[in-house]
Amino acid sequence: MRRAIPPACPRLRRRRAGLILLAAPLVGLIGFPFAGSSVRSVGVDRALLLGLVLLVGGAVLMLTWHADTPVGWIIATSLVNGLGIAITLVASATDALSQFTPEEAGTGSALFNSLRQLGAAMGVGIPVAFEFVAAGRRTPDAALAGSGSAFAIRLIVLAIPLILLVVVSRRRPHGRRVVIQ
Repeated sequence: MRRAIPPACPRLRRRRAGLILLAAPLVGLIGFPFAGSSVRSVGVDRALLLGLVLLVGGAVLMLTWHADTPVGWIIATSLVNGLGIAITLVASATDALSQFTPEEAGTGSALFNSLRQLGAAMGVGIPVAFEFVAAGRRTPDAALAGSGSAFAIRLIVLAIPLILLVVVSRRRPHGRRVVIQ
């Protein structure tokens, strides 16, 4: 990574990369408080569907990235991903924790968050491993080719729960959907 940054201005490049990467967490931070009320108003299934559609859409947009991708496009993609994460995390937490009695809520919350962290670690580790395998040599062009493989894996992994949600939602009677009181 250090070799890819020209020695003339490494700080500027690193700061710029940091600011670009800040887009997704920032929209998530802003979106989390509003995600709760939107989940309450539309229901868990619809909120999960919206969040997963945004995440899959963001994954598709990441597949369009190349060496000359404008920074604005990368930021826009990150904003879509951040909003998808905010909506999906709130809806999935609501659904998971609604399965527990008040006495079990602490254990249920701990279990949910532990599994979420494990999933996040695997969600980062697996694509990065594929990126390094696909990249082979550590040249900028090889790293970019490896990134495309990692983005494709991300798309596949995100499409699985989206497909499952659509299938399960169609089979479940309307009266059995999770609704927040």
